[in-house]
Parts: sequence; C-alpha cells; structure tokens
Amino acid sequence: MDEEPVDRQAFVEDNRARWEELARIHPDTDFYDVQGFLDGESSLNDLEREELGPLVDDGTRLLHLQCHFGLDTLS
Repeated sequence: MDEEPVDRQAFVEDNRARWEELARIHPDTDFYDVQGFLDGESSLNDLEREELGPLVDDGTRLLHLQCHFGLDTLS
C-alpha cells in the first residue's frame, strides 16, 4: 500500500491561513473577553495563574505555545 507523500509546505501554509482567519474572527466573539482584558482583567484561569506563580522581570522568558492571538500571553 503506497501512500502519497505529504506536501508539508502546503500543509503549513493551509494551517497558517486558517489560524490567521480565526485569529481575525475570535477577538469579536463572546468566548474571549477582550474588553475585560483591556479593562485590566487576566484571561488566564486560576489554575494557570497558580501554576505560573509570581513573574518577575529577571530575564526569564515564557512561551505560550497555543496562545491564539496574544491575549493569554499578554495576561
């Protein structure tokens, strides 16, 4: 059973296009409380804040691999 080779570049491009499409739409949905964030609230859940603990500006870097359009990372 021969499988066709995967066009990885096309897959990445399609995935990125879909990601960008959703990133433009989602800030305006009820699921994301963008206004609350702009008013100073965190978009992170209590568990996420507890696991992170206090963050200080000591040069440590964090990477949120699944942050959609930046809200959680900025929180």
